[in-house]
Amino acid sequence: MAKEKILLVIDIFFVMVLCFVVLMITMFVQNTGGGVDASEGYQVVPATVALVAVLLAGYLIFLVKRSKKDLKEIIDLAYEKEDNEEEEA
Repeated sequence: MAKEKILLVIDIFFVMVLCFVVLMITMFVQNTGGGVDASEGYQVVPATVALVAVLLAGYLIFLVKRSKKDLKEIIDLAYEKEDNEEEEA
């Protein structure tokens, strides 16, 4: 059970980090790209980055809890069907 939870967190975190990296690369390329004035590029504000990090952590916690609950329901339904089939046989 703990292994499933860890794998779920790793999967979710991997996708979130991948999206974040793509956005950061886009920002840095635009800031340092040839012919683009740095004042026209993105500006990284530490307070905003911190807020986004907190919101991402909250979202990750929500996803893990919700996914765990949904997975438990699916497993319970699957075993319930199996038990009913065994009783009928």
